[in-house]
This record gives sequence, structure tokens and C-alpha cells, in this order.
Amino acid sequence: MLFLSLYKPAALPAQPSREDAARIGEYAQRSMNNGTLLSTGPLARRETGGARVSLANGQVTVQTGAELDSTLMRAAGYALINAGSREEAIRQASEFMTIAGDGKVELLAVSEMAPQ
Repeated sequence: MLFLSLYKPAALPAQPSREDAARIGEYAQRSMNNGTLLSTGPLARRETGGARVSLANGQVTVQTGAELDSTLMRAAGYALINAGSREEAIRQASEFMTIAGDGKVELLAVSEMAPQ
């Protein structure tokens, strides 16, 4: 099963110490080597790299930068992980959080499309 993991640190900007960054890098490399981590990386700051596109009553609305709701907690990074079950994905996220520190990880199951 594939899961999209969104890391949301307790405080922004998320600037891990050199030691924590090294530990996160080692964890990521180990996870890539064993096939559980397929892709990972930081996400750009909302002001420079994101937008919200909404459709309501046939009207498209686009919000960027400061227009976005500042009360929403922003994800600092993502990972696409391969897990045998939701419980395994939770275990992987829990292990990551013990290295990354206070915050949240949201796990979203990725539906796999059947070939047509």
C-alpha cells in the first residue's frame, strides 16, 4: 500500500539542528534502501510555491501567498511511503517523528488505479 505522508512541525520555520538533519538523512537513506521510502523532500513556503484552487457554483477561485488562510498548519515536507498496511505506515511515521521532533504527520492512503 502506498501512503502520502505530510510532515507538519509544531513550529515554523522548521530548521532542524545539524545533528537532527543528519539523523533524518540517515533514516531517509535507510528507508530508501529497504524500499519503504519511495520519495521525500521539503515543501516550498506557501508564499512562494503554493496556491489553493477552489470551485464553487461554477466559479474558480485561486488564492496565493498571503491570501491563504494563515490558520491552516502548513506541511514542511512530504514522503511517499510503501507499507504493508496502515498500521505499518503509522509505525514508520512514529519512528520518523521520534527523529524529527514535535509536530504531526498526516497519512493519506493513495488509491492505486487499475490498468485499463
